[in-house]
Amino acid sequence: MQYFCPNCFAKVEAETETCAACGITIPGWEAGLSYEDRLIHALGHPIDETRMGAIIALGDLGHEAAAKPLVDLAFAWPKDVWQSVEILRSLHKLPIGDGVARELARLREDHPAAPVRAIADHVYAEMFTHGRRHRQEP
Repeated sequence: MQYFCPNCFAKVEAETETCAACGITIPGWEAGLSYEDRLIHALGHPIDETRMGAIIALGDLGHEAAAKPLVDLAFAWPKDVWQSVEILRSLHKLPIGDGVARELARLREDHPAAPVRAIADHVYAEMFTHGRRHRQEP
């Protein structure tokens, strides 16, 4: 099994106390961080399954502050359309607000993948044009 530093995601041995790459103390790294902040940080993880779990959890939690980091991730991995679709599902679950609208607009206008732009249009229309009566998957 491969282990990573929770701060910088450098590969470490299973029982490592201090990361050689960034110098943090691994066992106490999460002290003072909320669960939502740890999930947002996990969006930078090198393993796509870990990122996907964080994407889904952030949507399920309805953490509005996750909108920008989620969309930043979609742009960081522009060829990973499935990841971007899951990001759009999570954005659709977030509370309706200016931050979510702004981030959906970024995806609608600037994402290089046409399917992502199209789904972002649909999510935006559902949330901001037609009004959202209940939660639906995009």
